[in-house]
Amino acid sequence: MTKKGYVIIGVISALGAILFALLIYFMSMTGTYKTQLENNYRRAFYELSNNLQSIELDLSKLVATNDSSIQRDILNEIYQISNTANGNLSALPVANEKIKNINRYLNTLGGYSFSLLEDINNGGKLDKSQLENITWLHKSSKIANYDIKEFINTKSFDNSIVENVKYSDGDSSGYDAGLTNVNSANSTMPTLIYDGPFSDSVVNKKIKGLSGDIISVDNAYEIVQDVFTYFDNYSITYVGDTDGKFATYNFELQADSYKLYVQITKLGGFILSVNNFDNIYISPKLDNDSAQILAENYLTLIGFKNMQCVWTQDMDNVAYFNFAYFKDDVVYYPDLIKVKVDKGLEKVIGMDASNYAYNHTSRDKYVQNISIEDAKNNLSPVLTVKSVQKCVIPNKWVGESDAYQFECTWQEYTYFVYLSSDTGKELNIVRLVDTTSGELTQ
Repeated sequence: MTKKGYVIIGVISALGAILFALLIYFMSMTGTYKTQLENNYRRAFYELSNNLQSIELDLSKLVATNDSSIQRDILNEIYQISNTANGNLSALPVANEKIKNINRYLNTLGGYSFSLLEDINNGGKLDKSQLENITWLHKSSKIANYDIKEFINTKSFDNSIVENVKYSDGDSSGYDAGLTNVNSANSTMPTLIYDGPFSDSVVNKKIKGLSGDIISVDNAYEIVQDVFTYFDNYSITYVGDTDGKFATYNFELQADSYKLYVQITKLGGFILSVNNFDNIYISPKLDNDSAQILAENYLTLIGFKNMQCVWTQDMDNVAYFNFAYFKDDVVYYPDLIKVKVDKGLEKVIGMDASNYAYNHTSRDKYVQNISIEDAKNNLSPVLTVKSVQKCVIPNKWVGESDAYQFECTWQEYTYFVYLSSDTGKELNIVRLVDTTSGELTQ
């Protein structure tokens, strides 16, 4: 063979190697793109489900509020979320009738919420026919929410979206078939978990609930010893201090069944928080009422007086309670303490008193310039009032407001509507949500 022949063979071999390398590269890149595409599809499904849950909740609040400014805020949020939901919907590689119906629904919802928003901005009020339309839209949101959520829980959703979709005919894809088989006639409420009314509110930028002298680490150690005497066979270890918004001494408490992390403020020796980890499951021995009594006794033991339970959540062997300061028949929601009880261990194994530490202080007299009956006239006409409670609530941005808390119902829903006891203006509204672990609010 001539030298020229060897050169040609060498070039061909080299080209073959390059082409093979390029093939391997493109195959790997194709796999990467398929994975990215798969993740994008799944994210769109999950985000669409979250969008529909938010829409359902907002529509139910819209029916229950009678305040134009709150209606404006809710309608604006519905309009924005419906557009976001449509964007997630358009990213999905499915095109069956259910998806088309949801798409039509979101378009209708977006357009109608925008028109209502314009009416309210021009001084209008929601009339009876508009409330009936909102009720219909709310019912439709539950159906759409159910369809998507149930489909995510089916076996069809566990399969590869990319592999099951025929891009030339989306209606015949495995994903369309799976979604078509979801029975929306069994529409149920979304399962949402929240943490009680005003549980994350920090009203004051300055800390008002702490006073006294700066204590030493030895003083803090003694406080931990005194507080956790109900644990048997425990040891306490000082693990350092924190100089953030709250300056604290930090301790680790090791008991037989639990390890706790305890924070004591340097200013005044205030028990700021107790967190548990490395927990061992023990079957519940206490019912929820007994656990609440245990939590109340614990707060009294460590020096918190006049605390009233305002929210509970039962989670198998653990129960959570929110306590607010209570005085002269007024509930002070800013002064909130969260307590966690292990019903198997029969002990308090968690607490968060940061809201109380921020906000608790002596306040001026409760302002009551409008009667409960007159304030009640400002509620939405669709609501049925079950009870009323005087309270102080955090404002949306900063500060506090004196209010009446009206517990109300509409259809199967329960709401807490907060009207100013000074002017009767609606300040806030939350809805009770049934979950597998109890009733929560949002």
